Amino acid sequence: HAATRWEARVGQVFAAILIAGGLWGVLGGSVPADAPLVARVILRGDLWQILIGFFLFRGASEAYASAAARERLTGRTVRELMGSVPPALPSDLALDEALVRVQERPSLLWPVGAPIVGGLTLAQIDGVPEHLWHATSVIDVAHAADRVTISADAGLDVVLERLSAAPGGMLIVVEGGRAVGLVTPSLVAGLTL
Repeated sequence: HAATRWEARVGQVFAAILIAGGLWGVLGGSVPADAPLVARVILRGDLWQILIGFFLFRGASEAYASAAARERLTGRTVRELMGSVPPALPSDLALDEALVRVQERPSLLWPVGAPIVGGLTLAQIDGVPEHLWHATSVIDVAHAADRVTISADAGLDVVLERLSAAPGGMLIVVEGGRAVGLVTPSLVAGLTL
């Protein structure tokens, strides 16, 4: 993390030099003839140099913020921030019955099975025509467990990586094969700010 932060700071300094040199050139600053080649190139800048410098600075700043956030999360586990999870839906439950249970305990992601075999979102129910709900079971449309679950003892830095690829941007926290919590981006964001 420290190396990434240093690399980001060096990138910010380089970008600032590009921007300053570009502004110097655009605003008509003079370049001494005996200046080193690098200084002459930088100080004869133009709008492209300013634009490139801006994007480099922005990228370096984002890398720095990301490294700092990951460093704050190091050593912490999912168990420390997970929220409550709705009761697991039986895997053989028909979608029309699942919808009734889903309305009793609103959530964006429901565990399927005990032990857990997957996760269900409203989008998956909506993806099945209503006239087929009675004949379609939850497991037929549920996301596979490996896509929607994370161990309660996993590090929060791992959560950051997994959340971006998780369906609905959420993960079900499991312990001993059972759902014990839910992790959402808002819960992690509170720790990274």
